[in-house]
Amino acid sequence: MSETTLFTNGLFLDVDAGTYREGDLRADDGGAPPASGSALELQRVYAIVHTVLRNVPDVSHVVLLWNGVQRLSLSGHVDTGHALSLMPALEAR
Repeated sequence: MSETTLFTNGLFLDVDAGTYREGDLRADDGGAPPASGSALELQRVYAIVHTVLRNVPDVSHVVLLWNGVQRLSLSGHVDTGHALSLMPALEAR
């Protein structure tokens, strides 16, 4: 089972069922991820990771893909080359 959710700016997230969720971010034009600094990239990546993991039972990790390919990083700062889990330090207390 696969769900597709439209994000802003033409980005789509395809989520496949299972313990590991695979989030495939896609740009309408098939281009590269948007450039950003390290803080913004960290927020973008973990906003997706935390949203999925806090709202989908029985899922412990998220694998992010860009246009069907797992990249080492989206903008060169955050390691997305492996399955990602919650980073509690980023959550409000």
